[in-house]
Parts: sequence; C-alpha cells; structure tokens
Amino acid sequence: MCIYFNMNPKSSRISASGRKQQKPELFTILLDELTSLIKRHSEPRFIEQFGIGMKEYRMLRVIYREPGLSQGALQRALWFEKTSTSRLLSSLVKKGFVTRTIGTEDARVTNVSVTDAGAKILDGAYAAARGEADRLLKGVLSDAEIDTFYRVTNHLLEHVRYEYRDDSPERGGDPAL
Repeated sequence: MCIYFNMNPKSSRISASGRKQQKPELFTILLDELTSLIKRHSEPRFIEQFGIGMKEYRMLRVIYREPGLSQGALQRALWFEKTSTSRLLSSLVKKGFVTRTIGTEDARVTNVSVTDAGAKILDGAYAAARGEADRLLKGVLSDAEIDTFYRVTNHLLEHVRYEYRDDSPERGGDPAL
C-alpha cells in the first residue's frame, strides 16, 4: 500500500482517465514532518520524565557506546554544529550525566564519558522512547513491516552518511563517517 500526501494542489495532474493524480511527496519532506510531529508531542513528556531532550538523548547514546570519545569526534558523529555540541554537552555535564576529562596524549583534547547516573537515565529514556515508537508503528504496521521499516531506515541512513561524508579536516578527514 502506498499513500501519497501533498498539500500543494498545483502538484496534482490529470491522468488519461480524467482523474486527478497526486505527485508523491519527497521522502525528505515526509521524514521532516514525521520527526517534527513526534518531537512536538513526545519531547515535552520526555524532558519532564528524564530531564533531557531528544538531542541530549542522542548525544548520551553516542557517548555511552564509545566511552572516552573526544568532543570533536562526538560532534562529527552527531553531525551537530560545534556550538550546539558544546551547549548540549555542558547541559549533560551540569546534570551529572556526563564527565569531561583532559586527553592523556593531547591536553587540547577533551574526552567525554557517561556517568552511572547518565547510564540509568539512558536506560529509562530508551525504554520510554522504544515504547512510544512501538505504539506508533504497531498502530499501522505489522511486525514484519516494522522489521522492514527499521532495516530500510538503517540502510538509508548508512547510505546518506556515506553520500554526505566529508573528508575535509573540519570533519576530521575520516571518510568512514
């Protein structure tokens, strides 16, 4: 089943049978709208329950997966602006969820790690986020379709990361990003 949604009436056309046909919406627009709707309705509860927003949650997950990650590598992994990375990281440090340490090999490098309190928040936040995702997906998709959705979404994400990688020194010169 394929559903097309388009708010622009000029994008429809008349088929040979005389019926109006909608042009499919760009997937990027659909993803943006989906993300905006979910964040708008879920993030306030998430912040109230766990004290962190979605971007802080993403950051905490990356740091948890790679303890001791440098702040620069964290910024590149998340594709956040440097100022956003610094602001969000400072918030997580202030809340006691992350620690910053000076690099042992290079004092100019700051490494970050998740604290026990951060790991506890992350566990609870993951369970809540997964529950919300399951509720939304199971309302419209079968278990097999949900598996396909996650597989295709992850595949697309890896492809886009590859396509938009930046081998420049500003992104660390790492084509694997």
